[in-house]
Amino acid sequence: MDFKHFIKEDYEESTGAMSVDSHSLDSSVVEKLNLMLNVALEDPVYTPETGVTLIRKVLMVENLNFHPIYDLSNEGEEIVEALDNTDKYIYILYYPTDDGYYDFYAEVTDEEGAEEMLNSGVESESEK
Repeated sequence: MDFKHFIKEDYEESTGAMSVDSHSLDSSVVEKLNLMLNVALEDPVYTPETGVTLIRKVLMVENLNFHPIYDLSNEGEEIVEALDNTDKYIYILYYPTDDGYYDFYAEVTDEEGAEEMLNSGVESESEK
């Protein structure tokens, strides 16, 4: 076996071990991610892009990703994106504050939870 094949096999083994499926994202992992999101987004954020970057960093702890979000509104918005290779979603709510920063709330949830948050809003939850 030459070096190129060895590296390819090693890469395939390592990425195969890291792949995430809906079975590996149990409730304890979701709970941990949501706690980490609350901590990461506790302080005011300078721009919407910075907030989304913080969310991406937390999700990468469990090798989770969602499709890039372009053209984030400076006025704030609610976003629901599917997390790649799982049956989970990321719900994101952000809005500008009076002092020029942004408050962010993010939660990993299932499809039903995301629908519920979109329909009812989560403003009261994020003020806790």
